[in-house]
Amino acid sequence: MVAASCAPAAAADPYPAEPFVAADPARDFGNTFGVNVRFAWNDTVYGNYDAMEARLLELGARHVLDGLCAACPYQVAMLQRLAAKGITADVGVGSLASGSGHMQTQLASVKGPLSGAVEAVVAPNEPDLEPVTDWVTKTRAFQVELWNSVKGDPGLAHLPVYGPSLVHRESRGLLGNLAGYLDYGNLHPYPGGIMPLSNFDNERTMMSLVSGSKPLVITEVGYHADTTTDDSHRGVSEAVNANYTPRILLEAYRDGIKRTFFYQFVDPFTEAQRIQKGLSKAEGTFGLLRNDLTPRPSFIALRNLMDAVDGGSAPVGSPGGVRLGFEGAPSDMRRLLLRSADGSYALVLWRQVSLWDRVGKRPVAAAPVPVDVVMGERLSLARRFDPVVASSETARWSDPRRIRVDLAGAPVVLRLTPAASSSSPGGGGPGAPGSRSSSATGGRLVERGRCARPSRRSKRSKRALRARRHARAGRSGRARVRFRPLSRRTCARSGGTRSRPAGRTARHR
Repeated sequence: MVAASCAPAAAADPYPAEPFVAADPARDFGNTFGVNVRFAWNDTVYGNYDAMEARLLELGARHVLDGLCAACPYQVAMLQRLAAKGITADVGVGSLASGSGHMQTQLASVKGPLSGAVEAVVAPNEPDLEPVTDWVTKTRAFQVELWNSVKGDPGLAHLPVYGPSLVHRESRGLLGNLAGYLDYGNLHPYPGGIMPLSNFDNERTMMSLVSGSKPLVITEVGYHADTTTDDSHRGVSEAVNANYTPRILLEAYRDGIKRTFFYQFVDPFTEAQRIQKGLSKAEGTFGLLRNDLTPRPSFIALRNLMDAVDGGSAPVGSPGGVRLGFEGAPSDMRRLLLRSADGSYALVLWRQVSLWDRVGKRPVAAAPVPVDVVMGERLSLARRFDPVVASSETARWSDPRRIRVDLAGAPVVLRLTPAASSSSPGGGGPGAPGSRSSSATGGRLVERGRCARPSRRSKRSKRALRARRHARAGRSGRARVRFRPLSRRTCARSGGTRSRPAGRTARHR
């Protein structure tokens, strides 16, 4: 679908005074995205390192999280290999059961062969589930030693230290405050069949008992695909997950999360292996990739989102912003404006709306809500992307004034290209008459360049022009046709677009 709208001269038809929407660098958003991997499990599909690298690069993930095995040279080599491609690792350096000596061996590997490949170290994962006595005392001791070991070593001190993730609600209060021994609190806010991160405020409040006011990371989050389980940790269908998964990343960024790691990158076990190991179907279906490495719809949606917003953009020093209005926006609408290094913007719109009945275990339709995005300054081009359903643009507009977006449960991305003549990133530069090319939009043809105010001519020049038209009509034997430009009022009513039914020409109506 292609749409085109004319842009009259600013003096004749100025842009409305819409609020200034500040942008963030697109790279900042892309830099929050990571996935959980298990490269030490080289007897599973994770051992197919060529395929793992190719799929990670395709996905656009900038980070992986793995439990480090310093005695596994194949894992170390894989992390080095990814670092050379710009994908860095956050690594767990031990468990309560493995103890202090194991932690120090892992940290030596981080300082040695993995120097430059590791960007953060992580405390024990879910220690309140470990089969040890007095997990609280052991967890506190581990965290203090980890902090002192990292921050006391000049070769490691630059690395952030994450706190422990916890499962049970009461565990936060039992463990107590460790804010002096961590840089980031650590969350596992699994939605369990409800909307993405609708449990975040509660999770943040509980984790503050451990991490105080320190910033947060999410080291595990995601949905599994078992829609039959009656367990408290419910799943959703793959189709619903395709809508929910990109919204997790967007909601997390909106809530100030430094890193969001999806659990997990690929289902590690075949069905037979899963059954042999006694794992539930839920535990075996969290992967963005299936065990045969085919992508689930959630993988495709995340990949398309990262492409649409240019998550791999070069750094941007001054992201600026755009003057935009949102007419008809529902209370559950979210928005995010991102600036790419090439000067273009990505406007992401989504709704925090439910698409799954957790009790009934069935999808729920979200009625689309029409939202008009109103331009408060001139933009030369807008392109729409629907990352859940398409990998390329689904519509475009030249010199847009107003864009209707029907928002349901999936995020929508509008890529906005500022006009070269704009006076400033936040100000509305002068508009310019469009060309006279026509393009299809919504089953109608739209002609650009007909909304501009007619130029003023002297009476003599107007009489001469009419005479020439009479002469041409007489020579061709055709009836005389006069073209009347749209008035400014008519042009404004049509949103700066003059349209005609398909099948009729511009000059004969």
